[in-house]
Formats: sequence, structure tokens, C-alpha cells
Amino acid sequence: MKMNKLLVCVCENMAPEISTVLQEEMLTDAELVVFSCLCLAKTKQEELKHRINEIAAKPADRLLICSNSCEMLRQVSKASAKFQVLMNVSCFSHLIPAQLLEYIAQKGGYVITAGWLKNWREKLTNAGFDSTTARRFFGDFCTELVMFDSGLHGDLQSELQSLAKYLNLPCRIIPVELERIRVLVREQILEWRFRNRIIALDESIKKLQQENAEYASLLHMIKKQFVCHKNIKALRHCDRGALI
Repeated sequence: MKMNKLLVCVCENMAPEISTVLQEEMLTDAELVVFSCLCLAKTKQEELKHRINEIAAKPADRLLICSNSCEMLRQVSKASAKFQVLMNVSCFSHLIPAQLLEYIAQKGGYVITAGWLKNWREKLTNAGFDSTTARRFFGDFCTELVMFDSGLHGDLQSELQSLAKYLNLPCRIIPVELERIRVLVREQILEWRFRNRIIALDESIKKLQQENAEYASLLHMIKKQFVCHKNIKALRHCDRGALI
């Protein structure tokens, strides 16, 4: 069956930016499907499996955009439904170059986005943290919080400061543009449209070939009947001549 919808499956960390791009570019044949971030809450794996089954049941093509260490990627590989996968080095590679991400990580920065910041208290609670254990955990591997702000949610400074105070870490905001993710999403959707167009053309060609074969068979039958009728007519003429 020909598919005419693309489900773009992304983690909630990426959702605000990708949702905005789909709306601004009026990519109406693509539908955003958001799944929960499992970076801290590994206990939600069963919820993720259920989500994958829901996605797989929809009559559409599927594109998963994630990092190469995303739990969704591991679960999808076990699913029966096929997902086209676009893997990035990090969850945030769609916003800034990998070299900058590596530099921030080397300096001890822990990167977050507006999508992650939105429900940070719930995320930390679901992961089993309180203020003391969270400070100990994050303090072991990072020295500051770095938020990539695409400007989609207004002023997030106060919310970021609340998180920084909770974790006892300094914080800073790096403004980012949507152009990088815009190009990525448009490229993927245009490729998908092109593949669908090729499939549709192949189906049309096969249909025409089948119709041509049927017409050829019908013409062959008509010709055969015509020759047979002509032979019978000639035979009757010969029989009449013999009687004379």
C-alpha cells in the first residue's frame, strides 16, 4: 500500500524545534511523534515499547531522529516495523556542530534544551533523584549547565537559574538558530517524497505493463478467432464447390 504520511519520531528534547520547523515550512505530509527522554529515567522502557507499537500500527512511513546512544534506537531495532533512522553523534547535533558540542563537553558542560528544561523537576524525580543525590550525581561529571536556546519559549533564564540552584551548578545560555535543523528536516522529507514518487511511478509502470499484456492477449484471441472464422468460411466454400 502506498504511504502518504511520514511520522517524524523524536525525543521530547528535540520536539519544540522540529515542531516549529514542520509548521513554518508547512510540511503537512509529516506528523511529529514525541517520545519521552530516557537518558535519566531508564524505568520508562516499557512505556517506550508501548509507544513504538503505537507508532508501528499507524499506516505511514516512519523516520526516527536520535543520537547513536538513544534508548529508542535500541528498542526500534527489536521492533517488527521498519524505521528509517537518522543518527546524530548527540541529541543536540541537530542544533550545533559536533565540534562545539565536544568542546563544551571537554570543558565540563552539561547540555540541555528548552524541551528538557520544561519539566526538569519531574524528570529528576522520575530518575530517583532528590536535591542531595542530584547534586552529587551531576557534580561528578559536569561543572556547569549549558542551555541551547532557540528562542521558542520566551525568557527561560529564571527557570534555568532554578535548576542551577537545585544542582548547585553555574549556568549559561547559548542562543542557537533553527537553520541547521530546518535544513536537516527538509532534506529528509524531500528524500522521502522522492522515494515515494519513484515507488508510485514504478507501480504505474507495472500497471501499464499489465494492461498492455492484457490488451495484447485480447488482440491475440480476436485475431485467432478471426483466422478460425475465415478458415471455416473457406472450407464451406470448398464444400459447396465439390457438390457442384
